[in-house]
Amino acid sequence: MKNYICINNIIIALFILTLQSCESKFILDPIDPRLPKYTEIGNNAGGALVNQDIWKSVLSYSLAGTTNLPVIRVYSAGDSLVISFEGDVHKEKNIQLITLIKFHLKGLNIHTFSAIRTLKDKTVQLDGVRNWAEYTRPISVNEYPACTGNFGMGQIYFRNVIVNDANNAATLSGTFGFTIPASDCGSLEVSYGRFDYRFSDTNILFQ
Repeated sequence: MKNYICINNIIIALFILTLQSCESKFILDPIDPRLPKYTEIGNNAGGALVNQDIWKSVLSYSLAGTTNLPVIRVYSAGDSLVISFEGDVHKEKNIQLITLIKFHLKGLNIHTFSAIRTLKDKTVQLDGVRNWAEYTRPISVNEYPACTGNFGMGQIYFRNVIVNDANNAATLSGTFGFTIPASDCGSLEVSYGRFDYRFSDTNILFQ
């Protein structure tokens, strides 16, 4: 019985270590410590200012599942790519609003996992028509109703992309910013955006 308990404890400990190794490493930006520092090592963190409020995207794992999981969707038929980051906007009184920031991109010719590496050092201009940003609060909290803002204009810059030799995992790092003059969420200015995420072939969906 003691051996069984010890083995179980070892398994649980290894599981926790595995989860911890996948969690975010939120390194404070020395210029603005409200945001994560820009990195290119797969820290699983992102951040931005949204009308001067702080938006943080921090990946975490628990026995209940994964929170703030980034997702890339590739639609081969329309040659479009959708990148989705989930995070929280931090308001007054410790209110945190779940918020999705998405990028709808066309013409990048990505149809396989290995083709993700072609995004390296690529800047995509968001013209609000062919390429655009989306800002969504899917859940109402207190006086903050659910809302969506589409067709944001600005840019996203994929500063670095590293794909492993097995072509089943990648690190995407970059910066972004955009504006949406009028939406259900009001006028939006998203600035100083940065992200550094590890993706696997399970959270890049080809459709």
